[in-house]
Amino acid sequence: MKTYLNHIIVLIKRITLLLILFQLSRLIFLSFNYISFQENSFFEFLKIFSFGTVYDVSAILLFNLIFIILSILPFNFISNKKYQTFIKYLFFIVNAIILFANFIDIEYFKFTNKRTTFDVFSLIFLGDDTAMILPQFIKDFWYIILLWFVFVFSLIKFYPKKEFTFNKNLNLQIAVYRLIVMIGIVTLSAFLIRGFGLRPLAINGFAKYIKTQNIPLIINTPFSIIRTVNHKGLKEKKYFNSNELKKYINPIKQFTSDTVFNKKNVVIIILESFGNNYTGFYNNKPYTPFLDSLIGVSYYTLHSYANGKTSMQGMPAIISSIPSLSDQPFITSLYSTNEITGLPKILKQEGYYSAFFHGGKNGTMGFDNFAYLSGFDDYFGKNEYNNDDDYDGKWGIYDEPFLQYFSKKMSSFKQPFITSVFTLSSHHPYNVPEKYKDKFKEGELPIHRAVEYADYSLRKFFDTAKKTNWYKNTIFALTADHMSMANSYYYWNQVGQFCIPVFFFTPDSSLRGETKNIIQQIDIMPTILDYLHYKKTFYSLGNSAISGKQHFAVNYISGIYQLIQNDYTYLFSGEEGVGLYNLRTDSMFHHNLIKEKIKQEEKMKNKIKAIIQTYNYSLINNKMTVETLNNR
Repeated sequence: MKTYLNHIIVLIKRITLLLILFQLSRLIFLSFNYISFQENSFFEFLKIFSFGTVYDVSAILLFNLIFIILSILPFNFISNKKYQTFIKYLFFIVNAIILFANFIDIEYFKFTNKRTTFDVFSLIFLGDDTAMILPQFIKDFWYIILLWFVFVFSLIKFYPKKEFTFNKNLNLQIAVYRLIVMIGIVTLSAFLIRGFGLRPLAINGFAKYIKTQNIPLIINTPFSIIRTVNHKGLKEKKYFNSNELKKYINPIKQFTSDTVFNKKNVVIIILESFGNNYTGFYNNKPYTPFLDSLIGVSYYTLHSYANGKTSMQGMPAIISSIPSLSDQPFITSLYSTNEITGLPKILKQEGYYSAFFHGGKNGTMGFDNFAYLSGFDDYFGKNEYNNDDDYDGKWGIYDEPFLQYFSKKMSSFKQPFITSVFTLSSHHPYNVPEKYKDKFKEGELPIHRAVEYADYSLRKFFDTAKKTNWYKNTIFALTADHMSMANSYYYWNQVGQFCIPVFFFTPDSSLRGETKNIIQQIDIMPTILDYLHYKKTFYSLGNSAISGKQHFAVNYISGIYQLIQNDYTYLFSGEEGVGLYNLRTDSMFHHNLIKEKIKQEEKMKNKIKAIIQTYNYSLINNKMTVETLNNR
């Protein structure tokens, strides 16, 4: 048994080495993203790293379970040198891979504000961009690869070794003892992988004990990926009966107006990664002078939000009023073929032609498939543009020429039409045409030069559009797909990371001025329909920013639902409230009011529960249109 005990001791040392490397990688993650977590005290960091050990143990034991079993099989041959060499290399390969996942998020977190989840693999199969941009990522983030190599070297260098005595003889009694010990170790490992609570360890498992924006620091990327691999579908919630539910939310919308339907053209401009933190209008920054001037003569609010953190989450919210309230974007989910309400589909009934434009390669992010699903008649991408002279070498056509192409194509369309364009130059690697290298200087962040170029391209688009015969008879909705990099703590916190422009511009000034209402991406569709005096019923989880009273914003990240309403933001784990903050007096989330504002907490809890119940029911049962919802 002494030899077998030595195997167990060496195994514990090897697992301990991994725990040390995981904690060091967490420390590196923190150092590269300190701006997101700088509000924490020393004691808070101690809690984070302590809780983080629970997630590290879970991930390490899960990914190394085969190695653990092979290390303590109740047979003498596990002492054989060749056998030990085999499991050693298994250990190196498996753990080099999971450490690499951790290191990717050191930089990728800056774009998503969350640890990578399993849905990232769906991006690999959407279009052929991965092969094109991978060399650029390696070039830009070479230091991440270098750090990973250092960790892999440390894994090999400090791998605990021991010469075991190999004995071919093994009596039955010792074999039984070893088998019992092995079963005990594997059983304990299973408990540690699962967590000791009533429910399996979840991404938001410690949300009640820490600030929710600290969740990405507590968990690790391998855990985040494996925890979301089985998120194949939503679960129906039964918080309320149908009558109670309607008191909080009703997805069937209808506007009453004596005015005849106004067949204005509709143009929706989606700006890649344009957070409020880049603008002068919202944040006193110099990177978007044209956008700032346009907001000033538009219908806008100082409280506008994205419903997700990625492009694939932004497009369904903007075009079809579908928020992203799960780890998997609608575009790649089980429900991606549901019959949905889309603004082009609705307006087609009123005689509108529709087209979607994106300068990327056709198939990128699944935009083309979703465009057709939501009702667009045609899709114009890099293939249709058909001029690689304007290709940025990575993603697609530069914004300036593609927006000019967008304007020209609209001039050939029969009115009324609804179109949408999704820009791309403000996406990593933030390329701008060579002729503008000196015109747009480097800013505080790498993205700033590209944002300046995109803003300039937008100005040139409107200069061209003003000369067309469709311009004055058009309502423009402008927004971003999501927030991106930031160098201010506010724009990394639970609310700030969703702050984007959402506003409406009409050349005839028929819709203008500031509203105090909250506007979110899923409000764009009902707002446009309200403005056009559309009188038929339609399905939308959002509200018109022009009329109505119950204005709110909803989003989801790292297992936490968030409801922003009036002066408060409420954080909900799916089971219980974990945070309530007054945005007017506490924008940095220092004072959790959940135990003080009992009535406010109950009110917002009911609202977010109703939203979740309606959202899950609609997706699971394919009830996302008036017609399907009424056919119960």
